[in-house]
Amino acid sequence: NLYVYEERLGLIKLEGIDPSSTKVFNHFLIDKNHVYYGYYSKYKLINSKDAELLATFTGRRPGCGLDKTPSSDYYLFKNTDGYWLVLISDTVIVRNIGKELKDWNTNASATFEVR
Repeated sequence: NLYVYEERLGLIKLEGIDPSSTKVFNHFLIDKNHVYYGYYSKYKLINSKDAELLATFTGRRPGCGLDKTPSSDYYLFKNTDGYWLVLISDTVIVRNIGKELKDWNTNASATFEVR
């Protein structure tokens, strides 16, 4: 089994992740099937076959104590299925941006706006 330790709750078993192939992948987890993110790795982001993290982009940061807009970051991944842009904020959104980077519309980040 695979567990994560949470100070208030103790050990929590992670379900659906293959313990024998799991590794830390930057600040994600990766197993033989998927790349995972989130508290207790609850988000399956992409297929892990030949997965690479190519870039990290800083997204939104709150401007002051009254700004309730959540922080965000973007991640550019590549795997056997193509290139992926992932938004991580109070929600997680994954978009395939094509088999080649030249397919990517530079306005693709506009499709990530959380409303």
